[in-house]
Amino acid sequence: MSMNLDWNLISIIVFYSLIALFLFIRRKRVVVQSKILFLYKTKRFNNLMKRIANKFPRFWRWFGYAAIPGGFIGMTFIFGYLTYALIKLILVRPEVATISLVLPGVHVPGSAIFVPFWYGIIALFFVIVVHEAAHGIVSEAFKNKVKSSGVGLLLLLPLAFVEPDEKQLKKQHWKTQMAIFGAGAFSN
Repeated sequence: MSMNLDWNLISIIVFYSLIALFLFIRRKRVVVQSKILFLYKTKRFNNLMKRIANKFPRFWRWFGYAAIPGGFIGMTFIFGYLTYALIKLILVRPEVATISLVLPGVHVPGSAIFVPFWYGIIALFFVIVVHEAAHGIVSEAFKNKVKSSGVGLLLLLPLAFVEPDEKQLKKQHWKTQMAIFGAGAFSN
């Protein structure tokens, strides 16, 4: 009798077991918000972001400024596409979904796209790290201190974050604030 193993399911179980173990071991440094958000805060990466920002501060400030119109153009494009997809869904009733969730390791009914679990998690890791690092680096380039950075879970969705000093951020010019906020999305 042969046993058919679902490596995808096993991968998901192993991944979330490792995350649960990590959060349990580091539970003294984990902040829980609304019983669904678990954040592990650290200052471990702050110096790295500061060093990168201080190497080429002018470049990173201009990167942040470029993120402002880039972000608005991107939002306009996405809003337009979502509007198009909604109209197509209502009027045409397409056979294949125009928009679909892509969850690593999960077959979404109606979608032809399937991303194996580890491919999706590794891709998400790089996208999230680049995104959050851009926020932190641009923040430091504008001399706005990063209080902490870290990883966490929102229910079962892995996440990362950078926490700039909000008191300093509120004192910054609105363009600087927008540059810091837009840097993450622009980097992706």
